[in-house]
Amino acid sequence: MNGKAFSCHNGDQLCSVHYKCPLKFNLLTGTWITEVGWKHFCNNIHVTAPTTWIDIGPLLLGRLSIQFSVKASNDAYFGLSSGNTTAFPGYWIILEGFSMDLNCMRDGFVSGTCYSQHIGSYLSPREFVRYWVQWDHGNIRVGIGEAVGSSKIMEHQFQTAYPISNLLLRNGQWIIYL
Repeated sequence: MNGKAFSCHNGDQLCSVHYKCPLKFNLLTGTWITEVGWKHFCNNIHVTAPTTWIDIGPLLLGRLSIQFSVKASNDAYFGLSSGNTTAFPGYWIILEGFSMDLNCMRDGFVSGTCYSQHIGSYLSPREFVRYWVQWDHGNIRVGIGEAVGSSKIMEHQFQTAYPISNLLLRNGQWIIYL
């Protein structure tokens, strides 16, 4: 691929796979695309998230981890949800929230207890910082870097294990690695 794109022909099917796919449309109900659909066209998804939650779609079905990079000065929010809005149960990962260096996880998308708090400054408004998130039966782990499982900064075993399907984002520029 040489970092850009390539085209292929398979019988009467024509496809084009791009290194990155920028999302420039409003992600409204009914515009979701599955991970399989995204992977047919993209290696990663680039999106700028507003200060309200947006649904990237059911990218997490059948997965137990995902990697992403984010560029923000603070208050970058990553949601593992069982549906397409914050009304569904899920886990809220706060990266340098409250305009400070507080990283934490919450059960659900409302204010409440911060679990597995970690004080640390990783985000940058000028550069993308790579993270990974791993989940299994309510055990959520978050780390820095390209290797899932290494450089862990937070972990918590939640009492309730939600079925994770959708990825919700809020605030910052994001790259989701498929």
